[in-house]
Amino acid sequence: MQVIKRDGRKVEFDSSKIESAIKKAFVESNEEYDHNLTLKSISRIDDNMTVEQIQDIVVKVLQSSKFKKTAECYIKYRYKRELDRKGFKSLDKRFQDIIFNGDDENANKPSHLLNVKRDLIAGEYFRYRTEQILPKHLMEAHINKTIHIHDTDFLGDVKVTNCCIFDLEDMLKNGTRVNNADIGEPNSIGVACTVATQIIANIAFQQYGGISCSNFNEIMAYYAKKDFVKEFKYICDILNKKYPDKIDSGITYEDLEYENIKEKTKLKVSKLIEDACQTTEYQLNSISSASQTPFSTLTFNIPTSWESEQIILKYFKVRRDGLGYKEKRTAIFPKLSMFVVDEYNLNKNDKYFNILEDASKTIAKCFYPDILHYNKEDYDMGKYYGRMGCRSKVNHDYKDLTGNYSQYKRFNWGVHTLNLGQVALKSLRDGGGEDNFFKHLKESVCIMEDAIKFRFNHIKDMKAKDAPILFMYGGLARLNAEDSIEHLLRSDISSVSFGYMGIDDATRILLGETIKDENGKKFGLKLMETIREYSDEMKERLNLPISVYPAPIESLIYKAFKSDLKNYEDVMPKWLKERGYYTNSYHYSSELPIDAFEKLLIESEYVKYNNGANINYSEIGLVKNNPSTIIELIQYAHDLGIEYQGFNIRNDKCFECNHEGEMNYDLDTNKYTCPVCGNNNQNKLSVISRLCGYLGNLEERKSVKGRMSEIKNRSIHI
Repeated sequence: MQVIKRDGRKVEFDSSKIESAIKKAFVESNEEYDHNLTLKSISRIDDNMTVEQIQDIVVKVLQSSKFKKTAECYIKYRYKRELDRKGFKSLDKRFQDIIFNGDDENANKPSHLLNVKRDLIAGEYFRYRTEQILPKHLMEAHINKTIHIHDTDFLGDVKVTNCCIFDLEDMLKNGTRVNNADIGEPNSIGVACTVATQIIANIAFQQYGGISCSNFNEIMAYYAKKDFVKEFKYICDILNKKYPDKIDSGITYEDLEYENIKEKTKLKVSKLIEDACQTTEYQLNSISSASQTPFSTLTFNIPTSWESEQIILKYFKVRRDGLGYKEKRTAIFPKLSMFVVDEYNLNKNDKYFNILEDASKTIAKCFYPDILHYNKEDYDMGKYYGRMGCRSKVNHDYKDLTGNYSQYKRFNWGVHTLNLGQVALKSLRDGGGEDNFFKHLKESVCIMEDAIKFRFNHIKDMKAKDAPILFMYGGLARLNAEDSIEHLLRSDISSVSFGYMGIDDATRILLGETIKDENGKKFGLKLMETIREYSDEMKERLNLPISVYPAPIESLIYKAFKSDLKNYEDVMPKWLKERGYYTNSYHYSSELPIDAFEKLLIESEYVKYNNGANINYSEIGLVKNNPSTIIELIQYAHDLGIEYQGFNIRNDKCFECNHEGEMNYDLDTNKYTCPVCGNNNQNKLSVISRLCGYLGNLEERKSVKGRMSEIKNRSIHI
């Protein structure tokens, strides 16, 4: 009998190797060796099986026996051998795979392009280096998907931070440095927006993750006012009208005479604002940070001037107009979000309710803006915060040196995700029940703590000069080149994430109920509360700004599932095997039917525990002609205390027959087809979907199989 080795060679089967590996696992577990398990394993091996298939057989035999510890030890032994085999030979194979086949892990990276291939190859090298420096137990936990250490392609030998809310206001008013260019204060909104996009591009080169600009409309209104003053003076000069001796960007229109001149000036400035918004839209979709469009977010707050309101409305118009001359495709970036505050823009009688109405029309066509809910009391105190990318926030109520709440200079420096589905599977194998679950949860949390400590120790020696636009030129600080950033890593302007995935999955695996059902709801909330308690204790013990984070996992929902299927197939429930992926965060399983309002109600109870991030989605159909539905959901979510709200709409487009609505997707061919005319030319379709916090052009770049299945299976809530 022959077996096929990993390099493809066929060799004679040697049963002693099976016996040796099983014996080593028994020694490691301190359980008494049972020779029958070796014989049972050998009896199931057929001619021309691969080494991996044989190891799968051994795993199943051990898992079905009473020797559970030995089974775990064999799995660890197997992964250790896999690590030992990893070296430049396997790394070179991965390089070749990227060059010739591309990569689908990140749908925002078009891997057929040369610059993207170079970036992906660099990322693989850093992953390789991460394997060399990670402690053995963390690497095993990462490979086994007990936890997931995010962004290992940015670890290795480099020191770099994650997403941020940079201080655009300070950088524009007090100057900054982009590459080798010193940038002074702009004198128009057009230049200010152009500079802002260049700052975002430069930040994207010096960090990974999202780049967020909060209060965008209020910051840019200052420069629109400068344009207003210039245009007002210009028209007055033409008409030989005397304008006030003191007229500057701090004017109020009530102080100005000449109503007709004011109206003409407003028309001119309104056009300048729209042009500046269009410039921002085109710039942020055309610039590239090595391999992808910068993951940028613009957040709009409550306007305090005519210019500020115009910036919001004009940007929404630009987004609805789309990109391109003919097809007018919906832009993927920047993400847009806006604050909704009671007594300002929530209800029909509020002063700026017109902005919410305009936002709902934009959402119905373009997914964005996402909604950030705040009550008037907190908002008026300045106690409000934008989001740093797909959902993350630094919500430690940080105040600056003047004692005011600060919306800027906030950042994250790492994410780690706990696989709750695996915890539930382990507890089932251990006999089931909540006691077993929380015992295994505690074991996994200990590994999480070690991962967070490793991340901190790895990055704490980072100096300001390593990311100068962030730490020297005003993005997050203005330090000297050799200054350490360790004090910022420990401060409340930063966070490190205690992430998790699959609360509903863990509940269904353990209890056979969802978080909607009576017992499932009790267990889900108990689990959520326990995670928060662990996070708070860890934060106090380590003196690090640890926060709970419902992780936005794109490819991990499939990778973690595949790993657990291999190691826990004997206890994995049928519904999970058939579905083929895990569920994100605290969300109700996306394939299960539920009313939109009920879903918001159920998930709203989890929001308060997630101080590092949270978002609640509604999956809605084609509502372009009925945006009032969106307003109703926004008002309901606001009353529930939901903090961050997003909408997934079905607004695909066929450019052959102009059909709008959901396109058919075939998992086997990995292609979309128009249900009306049958067009399957991917270049003549627009298929946009939210992947895990950001949008993707799926007709151009697909995600991993499990994520594509999840998108296809999503149940429409309204």
